[in-house]
Amino acid sequence: DAVRNRWHRLQQTHSLTDESHQKRVHEAAVALLIGGTSDSLGLSLGDQNNGETPSTCIKGADHGRAMWSPQEDAMIEEGVRKHGCRWRQIAASLPGRSDSSVRNRWMRMLKDREAT
Repeated sequence: DAVRNRWHRLQQTHSLTDESHQKRVHEAAVALLIGGTSDSLGLSLGDQNNGETPSTCIKGADHGRAMWSPQEDAMIEEGVRKHGCRWRQIAASLPGRSDSSVRNRWMRMLKDREAT
């Protein structure tokens, strides 16, 4: 069920209207599921990139994330002292950082302190 649901979401997201292309993508997905690669079919599942150049596509573990600076860490510590665990308030003082990323950073900072 999960694979079928994912396949339907991919179809809707990429609006696969060309039947030959749709068949090639389906074959590539099946090849990946059974342990093969889509490269042997001459098609990557990422071929439909909405007109973006390959250099702008997100690949690997780097999703445009920036390293945390010591100043940001200090701002998080100050925010927790001042506001407690109100992550949205703390994140508001850190442009480009979400409340979830601030919370996760805080948890990593605590874990690192406990390890030392």
